[in-house]
Amino acid sequence: MGFSAYLQSLCSSRQMDLFSEEVGWNSLLAAHDRFRETDATISMAFGNERSFQQLGRGDSILTLNEASYVLGSSKVVGVFDRGVSESINVKTAYRSVCCSSERQVLANGVWTDTKGIKRGDLVAVPKRLTFGRRLLPEYEVDLLALWLAEGHNYRISNQTPEIVQVMVDAAAHYGLVPTANDGLNWQLTNGDRTGGPQAGSKNGMRRMLERHGVWGLRSKTKFIPDELFDLQEQQLARFLNLFVACDGCICRRSKDTWALEIGLANERMLSQIGMLLHKFGIRGQIRHKVHNAVGRRSGLPFESWRFIASDPDALEAFASRIGAISKERVVQAAREAALASRGNCNSYLPISHDDFIKHLVYTPVLKNKRSCHNFKVARDLPEELRQGLTSWRKQTPSRVSQRRYAQLKGFSDGFFSAIAEGEVAWEEVTAVEQNAPARGWDLTLAGNRNFIYGGIVTRGA
Repeated sequence: MGFSAYLQSLCSSRQMDLFSEEVGWNSLLAAHDRFRETDATISMAFGNERSFQQLGRGDSILTLNEASYVLGSSKVVGVFDRGVSESINVKTAYRSVCCSSERQVLANGVWTDTKGIKRGDLVAVPKRLTFGRRLLPEYEVDLLALWLAEGHNYRISNQTPEIVQVMVDAAAHYGLVPTANDGLNWQLTNGDRTGGPQAGSKNGMRRMLERHGVWGLRSKTKFIPDELFDLQEQQLARFLNLFVACDGCICRRSKDTWALEIGLANERMLSQIGMLLHKFGIRGQIRHKVHNAVGRRSGLPFESWRFIASDPDALEAFASRIGAISKERVVQAAREAALASRGNCNSYLPISHDDFIKHLVYTPVLKNKRSCHNFKVARDLPEELRQGLTSWRKQTPSRVSQRRYAQLKGFSDGFFSAIAEGEVAWEEVTAVEQNAPARGWDLTLAGNRNFIYGGIVTRGA
């Protein structure tokens, strides 16, 4: 079914009353093209992700209470077309989101028009996304993870004994037997048909993959099915465990620094894997590389993308809640290093140094006046907290680091508790790029006006 036919069937059943008659199918299709390029979606209250076109009246989406910085939900009242306007691409180390210039982003603790965002601003993102309610058969989750990571049609390529055993056990539930092992590829057949492009194949794995819409896709065109975004925590952890075991690694980057890395030739699927990891509070950078080697058919250089998460909290969450089969030893080593770490000193809060100092409550410690800069920075602070403050205010006068806040929050009057300890993190904008004009969409909501769009807390103009 083409997208136009699909959209008409969708709107006739759920959304006809949400779109004005003036919008027209051409506008809807233009919007589809724009969002297909950016892959920006809205986070729902129950774990899945949807585009504007997929939303219906009464759907519950994830929102942020702006007073307490606690995540909640609001129901959709309407979806409307904002027309064509300039669009701006906002990039952080962890994500890239294309927004209408009229949309507002929660930046530096206040709502700011997208066109007013600049490099160095801190934008709000949820510390973690919500899990779904769906339960799939465990063998289906296992086979999906292995096939999406290292499968094509009836083949799965992996020789790690622990992973091969998982594949054999999962395939048995579909009546399949791994055969024709050439040292790299396992062919999964059911005995009476070896498979192929013919319709009506009796191969149970093929029927399952067709149901999820991924059958026949290759490494550059695969995607994560919507059903996986709806999974409960335990099953999603199992899926990610197997996927990382196939296409990821836990590597040592320096003496005391480890990182979770996942490399793919598919930017879309890697971004989706990042969104699934975000449900566990794991956020990472995605880096792009153009290789010297070129494809025989296309003649174009090979491209790859790599997800990298090196924050100690992210590594501890991965090790304790997800793990990776056959990689237990390095996962444990990374966890021990994360627990021994002092934390990430480059993670900041939208709180200025001087404002934070005003809300500290403590008994002053009298010291002899000195003429150096350090005396001004550390004045009246307890002796044990003066270490390391030499150039704190000089380096970052407009913001306080998460590490520094954790050290001093015991002396705070609680004024900044919500913004610092709520359910949002603050990511630094690394680039703001002007895009070509595009048609945009917006929401009206019952309750909180904001929503999570492409991982960033936004709201309409």
